[in-house]
Amino acid sequence: MSKILDQQFAIVELSRQKKRKTEPSILIIIDDFSAEPEMTKNNRLVNRLYTRGRHARISTITSVHRIKSVVNPIVRAQCTAIFLFRQKAFFELQNFLEENSAVVGKDVLEKVYRIAVAQPFQFLYVDLRATDPNEMFFIGFQQRIRVSDASAS
Repeated sequence: MSKILDQQFAIVELSRQKKRKTEPSILIIIDDFSAEPEMTKNNRLVNRLYTRGRHARISTITSVHRIKSVVNPIVRAQCTAIFLFRQKAFFELQNFLEENSAVVGKDVLEKVYRIAVAQPFQFLYVDLRATDPNEMFFIGFQQRIRVSDASAS
């Protein structure tokens, strides 16, 4: 992966030097690296990917089962979206609520989560780029959850 990152940084730099109108972009998908100890919290390559990758037009999707115990806080802070499926462990739900309750309180966030995952195979999509809480939460990709509605129930 290091070679891919270095190559993409070089390609984008060359593209900028030549003043091209568009710069090539890539997507890297990391699927459940929790089984790989060298890829977990203190991995410099993953940290670089999340903190510097956007400057080289690198988008990243990471799929993990236990985000807090596996993914570095620096990486978590760079996320622009969260897709949270029904959690089997209450501890994992608590971690999510703790880390993402700055915009809305924990109680409201938990209600939003429970609304989103009430139906089988659905998930909570959180758009972390949204500034309005009523534009931030979705059941899957189809239905917006208005925070004002969730806090009233």
